[in-house]
Amino acid sequence: MSFEIETCSPESELDAYRDWFERWRKFLPWETKRERVVGRLDRLSRRYREPFDPRVVTLDEKSPLFQRLLYCLAYHWVRMKNAPPVDDEATVRSLEAEGRGGSNPLCDLTLVDALLAEIHENRTLAKTYLERRFGGFAIKTARRMGLQIMTNLDECDWWLNAYYSMVGLNGRKSTLAAYAGRAGIGTWIRRVVYSTNRPNADPETLQSELDRDESQDAFSNAARTVPVSPSREAEIAEFSAALETFWRERSPLEKTLLLYWNDKTPKRFVRALNTENFDGIWEIPADDVREAYKICGVGLKSKSFVLELVATRKEFLKKFEIDERDAKTFLPLYWSRLDELSRQDPLGEEELVAEVQRRFAA
Repeated sequence: MSFEIETCSPESELDAYRDWFERWRKFLPWETKRERVVGRLDRLSRRYREPFDPRVVTLDEKSPLFQRLLYCLAYHWVRMKNAPPVDDEATVRSLEAEGRGGSNPLCDLTLVDALLAEIHENRTLAKTYLERRFGGFAIKTARRMGLQIMTNLDECDWWLNAYYSMVGLNGRKSTLAAYAGRAGIGTWIRRVVYSTNRPNADPETLQSELDRDESQDAFSNAARTVPVSPSREAEIAEFSAALETFWRERSPLEKTLLLYWNDKTPKRFVRALNTENFDGIWEIPADDVREAYKICGVGLKSKSFVLELVATRKEFLKKFEIDERDAKTFLPLYWSRLDELSRQDPLGEEELVAEVQRRFAA
């Protein structure tokens, strides 16, 4: 029996998920075992609250928090590797151990519930916890916007603007009320800081950076959801080792161009994932090839160099007979492996400049 989680929403009733849960014997018969789902999420929420919310909050099926936790659990469940047959326990363990986009969305949803309660009851430490745990996301965005950074976030007008918007103290509906846990809350915070303070910043430049961050979060999340068989594991190990050799053999300038093209991959991949159209996903778009000329310095020599690198990369990938059906597995692997290798052995600017001058100087 198939079940598309996208047909539900964070406000869906528990019975909307019946077909999905009934695949697991522990939820049969549904009429009596459906409370198992409620109890599981109630226990999780109680544990997550401990650092920031002393209130005793019991979830029930009509609770808005329960509905969002249920949606979040099911949303990530169907995107797990080997899902099915993994179950809710494996999904929770993955969210707690690895997070999605920097944190565990189930815990983030519980924090949001405490934040919205705090503005009425003032009985929690949710705001303090938010600033300590996720303040870095806000500061990173503010710094990009050229806003003044103070030691105490509460002394920053830009942060108060964002916080008031998140919890609804600015006369508008709380922006956090719409957070459903598709990814960690860090990206959400970055966007709120930007949207509430953007008159003071260059919107085009920052929006591009925020889109890139969000795409990379979605890209990383998608990479975790692809089923991997034992035979595919061997292929992955072989590809990863060969890619490292390919990388080590490249010059500083070649590595720079490969990383430049790699940086464009997440957004293209997420777009392909949403449309289920992976045609040409491994190809480097013509615009990105032309931009590479500028990095090298416009000229016939640089054009020839860039096109040769494009062909070399294509020849490397051709050895593995990777087609569009393999993109969900190998494209995230290619992207993350290059990023990892570049961090292990950072490129030196002096080497890069020297190679450009040597290759393309008149």
